[in-house]
Amino acid sequence: MAKALRDRLLALALICISLLAIRAATAFRGDGDVFPVAMASLLILCCLLKLVRPGVEPNDAPDTVPVIWRRFLLLGVLSMAMLLLAEPLGMYLVIPAFMLAALTLLAGLGFGKATVIALVFTGAIIIVFDWLLGVPTPAGLLGGILG
Repeated sequence: MAKALRDRLLALALICISLLAIRAATAFRGDGDVFPVAMASLLILCCLLKLVRPGVEPNDAPDTVPVIWRRFLLLGVLSMAMLLLAEPLGMYLVIPAFMLAALTLLAGLGFGKATVIALVFTGAIIIVFDWLLGVPTPAGLLGGILG
């Protein structure tokens, strides 16, 4: 596959994922949608630039980063599941589940290491967003405990 075509396909796929992310994030309560919508919008802008100008180097330049479409699709599915389940289940259940799946399936980490990383990262998010910044995050099933 030509590099320009590959870049355009990736850009289109990321635009679709970003649009779905914006759709899912608009259901978040309060101002919880600001960060996901802003990040997805910036990703769409970057991808639109890649669609217009897919590469500055010639097509015969060596491709140093091949796309592993199966991993890309798996990461896209995990990301969309995280966004769609964030409101009903809550961020503090969805984030560690997403990280655990991504670290074990995509990064090849063992279950123990992935669990520790996911729990520490989730704890850091609770401290920074809920306690220090006061940013509302979807509580979901843990609403009675956290809220």
